Amino acid sequence: MTWKLFETAIGPCGLAWNDAGLTWLQLPEEDRDATHPVQAGVARAKSVDADSMLYTAKANQLYRLTDDEVSKMKAKILFVPARSDLIFPPEMSQRAAERYRAQGGVAEVVVIDGDGGHLEGVFNVAKQGDAIRAFLAR
Repeated sequence: MTWKLFETAIGPCGLAWNDAGLTWLQLPEEDRDATHPVQAGVARAKSVDADSMLYTAKANQLYRLTDDEVSKMKAKILFVPARSDLIFPPEMSQRAAERYRAQGGVAEVVVIDGDGGHLEGVFNVAKQGDAIRAFLAR
């Protein structure tokens, strides 16, 4: 496993990868040592079994609010999916926005271009910074 810690505006982050691709992303922890991919993995392994990520992804894909629950929502929603995200592709955001608008809600979708997959939004959300600022200003 190859890994790298790097500084960001929110603190040190960690990445680990192998020949198959990215294997770990660690957002900042309380201290730099806890952000280390191996230390973070050890800590996470104490509470997560091998199937946890699969179950979490499946739960996210199956979860669906009822029409009654959606109709009670009052928030303006800005979806910011990544075009290359295979976990939550932009089409899911578009369908959710259309459903919310059909019930009188305010929803917009702006897509982040890039090939970073699900992590594109973590590393490159600034690509849609102007759209996010404009949405928040309305």
